[in-house]
Amino acid sequence: MLSEKPQYGINAAAVPLTGLLPVYIRITDISDDGYFKPTEKVGVNSTLSHLYQLSEGDIVLARTGASVGKSYLYNQNDGLLIYAGFLIKMSPNKSKLDPKYLSQYLKTEKYWDWVTVNSMRSQGGSILCLIFSQRITLLDNCHPSPLSSACYAG
Repeated sequence: MLSEKPQYGINAAAVPLTGLLPVYIRITDISDDGYFKPTEKVGVNSTLSHLYQLSEGDIVLARTGASVGKSYLYNQNDGLLIYAGFLIKMSPNKSKLDPKYLSQYLKTEKYWDWVTVNSMRSQGGSILCLIFSQRITLLDNCHPSPLSSACYAG
């Protein structure tokens, strides 16, 4: 279902956005409805930032805190984005799982019920990459086609 293992974001501080620095996406920059809506854009200054650049079809999820489970499907119109350490990047295998389908699933009551249960089980409300990855794999059981609504049923 995924083209690679889920990845934690870069562990670097946000800095004022100047010059050629890439834009940094943090949990607080993701709206409740899954859009990139920073109150103020910030940058990241790291020689490793290119390793954390989002690409078409990538989805980042908040892995900890009060926003655990919140997600954002990368939109190229948002420009080059580097994802922060409290986010987990998922890269769906587009031949097996449509990223837009997954993005919609991550807004369902069924998904949020799962987040609530699993964040209570984990220490400090953190949901690790492995747990998210297992949940995405479970989608295979109810994903006969990109048009299927099987996963949307509560």
